[in-house]
Amino acid sequence: MLRLSSLLFLMVLVGTLSSCMLLPAKHYSYIQPSSAADKKCIGRCMYGKKYCLRISAMKNKKSNACVTSFNTCYSACDGQVIER
Repeated sequence: MLRLSSLLFLMVLVGTLSSCMLLPAKHYSYIQPSSAADKKCIGRCMYGKKYCLRISAMKNKKSNACVTSFNTCYSACDGQVIER
């Protein structure tokens, strides 16, 4: 029984510690489209990202979803997203 509880404790400890590890941050480069309408579209993406970041900060959550959503929006507006 002691061995089982030790094993369970070890599994919980490893799970907790692995969730605390920092993943390397992703960096992106953005290439704007040429048309004015697409640039306006990207402006709306930027507004959405700022709003998302504010909400995430108020809820004390990570903002990875905001960046992913912004990149999707940017690409939909004919911009190019390049991950480095």
